[in-house]
Amino acid sequence: MENGGAELGGDRVHIATSLSSRAGGVSDRTPATYRPQFRGASYFLCVTQLDRIWNGWRSQYVNEAGAREAGGESSVFTQILASGMDDEATHVVFRGAHTFAILNAFPYTSGHLMVLPYREISNLEDLTAEEASELWPTVTDAVRAMKAAYAPGGVNVGINMGRAAGGSISEHLHVHVVPRWSGDGNFMTAIAEARTLPEPLSFSASKLRAAWPS
Repeated sequence: MENGGAELGGDRVHIATSLSSRAGGVSDRTPATYRPQFRGASYFLCVTQLDRIWNGWRSQYVNEAGAREAGGESSVFTQILASGMDDEATHVVFRGAHTFAILNAFPYTSGHLMVLPYREISNLEDLTAEEASELWPTVTDAVRAMKAAYAPGGVNVGINMGRAAGGSISEHLHVHVVPRWSGDGNFMTAIAEARTLPEPLSFSASKLRAAWPS
């Protein structure tokens, strides 16, 4: 079904718009059949293959991340390591020779872990051979602990490297390990822009420490 250049098919809506601010003008690229006249603006509508995943509660993060200055103070992870606070207070779940695992303070789901090197670096290629050889086995152990502690339906493992990729603490490389269940994005997420978490971070940390491979 086509309507004004917008194709509606199944659960996809394929719409692309571009705004021309030329007073009373219409974009030269606009097909003649799609040239409605507007004061001071025109819209170019066309069919394009684009799927959308709505994640509205992240808008505050996107706005704030763009405003952060590069080369500022050390990362929050470095600050935690230098704070002198114990692992229970900081929700550190595991410490190795070169890497450690810590709970996300703003978890996507309960048990959301991050695995990272002690050294503050931004990119995978910045890892030393020793750091790299310990990082990935630690990620695997995190997945094992998560499955044992939570029995999730699935697990997301990934890196947001760089601000444009969604890295909120892009100056300190970290691997996300997130337990997932079918339907864990319920109406509270969609309507109230809020996540419902059934347990405090301290309880999550205790469960994961107990389940961590020895």
